[in-house]
Amino acid sequence: MLRKNLREIPQIPKQEQKPADRPLIVSDSPETFTEKGFLYQEKVNGKARLYATHANGMDRKMKFAIVVRNSDPTRSVTIKTTNQGEVYPSIYANLMGNEPTIEFLQGKRAVETMVLRPYETAYY
Repeated sequence: MLRKNLREIPQIPKQEQKPADRPLIVSDSPETFTEKGFLYQEKVNGKARLYATHANGMDRKMKFAIVVRNSDPTRSVTIKTTNQGEVYPSIYANLMGNEPTIEFLQGKRAVETMVLRPYETAYY
């Protein structure tokens, strides 16, 4: 019965957008980490979009950070975060997976900018 009713609902045409000037970098493997270390590493030259989803599978509390490094020996680089969505540590993280998406789509955060000098490393 439900399928019949759903088939009668008008469909909205999908319009996929893949910005070529901002590749999507995805970090989700392993989704559940069980040891310390770097979970993903990528070089970026220019603009990019980042999606990271990981869960703590260890027997103690851990910190998760996104590390950025300027590998240029002579010039500073500017890193600008224009939007983000985040879910805070919780035993219910799997049930709250939609929260970062909602936060991202609402786009209420201010733009954050950081400047890294040559060979400088920072995290957020």
